[in-house]
Amino acid sequence: MHCTPYQPSDASKPYDQIAHMEYLIDHYSRPSWASLSAHDDQQPRPTSILLTGSTGNLGSYILALLIADPNVARIYALNRSSPKGPAFERVAAQFQKKGLDVAALRSEKVSFIEGDTTKSDLGLNNASLYNEIRDTITIILHNAWPINLRNDLTYFEPQILGLKNLIDLGHASPHASTLRFVFISSFQAYQSWHMHHNALLPEQPINETAVGCGIGYGASKYVAESVRDSALAPTILLGQSQILARSGLNTTAMRLTQLCGTTRADYWSPFEWIPILMSAGVQVGVLPDVAGLMAFVPMDDAAKCVHEIVSCKQVLPAAINVSHPRPISWNILFETINNVLKEQRNLDPLPTMPFSKWLLFLRDSAYLAKIRHPSLMLIPGTRGMAISNDDIVRRGRQDVDHFPKPHLSIDAAETYSSSLRDLKEITPEGVRGWVEYVISMIPNL
Repeated sequence: MHCTPYQPSDASKPYDQIAHMEYLIDHYSRPSWASLSAHDDQQPRPTSILLTGSTGNLGSYILALLIADPNVARIYALNRSSPKGPAFERVAAQFQKKGLDVAALRSEKVSFIEGDTTKSDLGLNNASLYNEIRDTITIILHNAWPINLRNDLTYFEPQILGLKNLIDLGHASPHASTLRFVFISSFQAYQSWHMHHNALLPEQPINETAVGCGIGYGASKYVAESVRDSALAPTILLGQSQILARSGLNTTAMRLTQLCGTTRADYWSPFEWIPILMSAGVQVGVLPDVAGLMAFVPMDDAAKCVHEIVSCKQVLPAAINVSHPRPISWNILFETINNVLKEQRNLDPLPTMPFSKWLLFLRDSAYLAKIRHPSLMLIPGTRGMAISNDDIVRRGRQDVDHFPKPHLSIDAAETYSSSLRDLKEITPEGVRGWVEYVISMIPNL
């Protein structure tokens, strides 16, 4: 199967994102997924994991934990090929930057594989290796997904096709009924939840395409969850079609909140959207007025949660939300920015303005345009967030976990992850470390 561009039934009408999303869900779902082999071998086997995306920030932390786990016998680390070098070298660079044990990557239980999940054989071009992976894996942990807030839904179609091919791999396994498939999703998959519901986002599949509408990244994650859900059998709950009963793979979507810097408090990737916007605000001398609470989870803590949930012995639910159980005020972030600027650069506190107005201020900044600041590419994808934030400010609410916009129920996540249950509140000192790093990366300040 190849990616096929979406063609609306009536090209004269405005673009309909819901129709596009539902087209992709239908196109990449397979009714045959619900039927598993009657000869499925259900004997206990050593834990063998196919992990995608280990060259990324979260993936490298997950890989380090899997290598250190004595209960994991085999790891196939599947990554795309890149002009930046072999996958092993790229992962090693991530480990070194994060202070992880680079020598552990030489473990005999790890195989670094380069491929392409958009291909039916995962781009391995090696039938023997594909069959080995198919026949031995007990867990597929699909973490690879580009974080891009400026591209539309079409940009992510290769990732949706890749998910479909990984599900095909799981269903072709002789151990399919006991194989665990975990998809690392995002709170952004339900980016419009707050516009339709005044309730926590539940830890269950959501069959309501409108709540996934918005930026292409979030919409693609909603589509991916729905394609993944089609590997499960539908049942009826509360009058709505909810895909809950398992007659297919034991499949779980793990919806992660916004991740931030690490618990070492000395690094936050400057290529992520919040550091980019922080940098832009400092450079133009104005910060946004952001309401409510932030439930960010440090990157290394998030990896611990993923590891514990993936490794638990119980059957997992179809959806799990991972968010900080003890959120803090957004004000701490902006107060810290001003404190650091005063102490290190002798600058006066930066004023604030409504978030949506602030985005327009960035858009019209001649200086940001001159230096081609990456924040300018994020404005379209963050405009909806800003508008809803300004509404929260006007209503004077401070109990809202605005980023992520949907308040996430985390009962199941806390059941399966002691690290999440025991997660300590982010301290001002931790925030300060991240802010100092971001500010240190701003040139000519």
